[in-house]
Amino acid sequence: MGGEGQVAAHLAAGPAGERQCRASGGACGSAKGDKTVETMMVLQWLFDSVLIIALLWLAWRLLSSADLFKAIVLFIAFGLVMALAWVRLNATDVALAEVAIGAGLTGALLLSALARLNDLADTTHETHTMGRKK
Repeated sequence: MGGEGQVAAHLAAGPAGERQCRASGGACGSAKGDKTVETMMVLQWLFDSVLIIALLWLAWRLLSSADLFKAIVLFIAFGLVMALAWVRLNATDVALAEVAIGAGLTGALLLSALARLNDLADTTHETHTMGRKK
């Protein structure tokens, strides 16, 4: 059971920075390391908060948009920001699928469908107006 001993030794040693400080006689300032860790945690929390707010805002704007083109563009943007959220959660495979399928392929298909819908509407409009007298 040598693996358990190695895990226990690693846990007892703490983070790599503490091991280096112990090896050099404890001359390292732990207050500086603690401040750096605290600053990083605050920045990560702030980034996560901005990411959540951006996702909620994009979803709200997407669902409340009356213009289909704008809604599709917001859908693509939502997919890209959602991929960023998946990366933040260490799910890179899901993030790649979100970008490729969610934002890329689906966005392209929606834009193509919108273009065909507009062409169909223009053709229908021309057919109805040709029979009218001016």
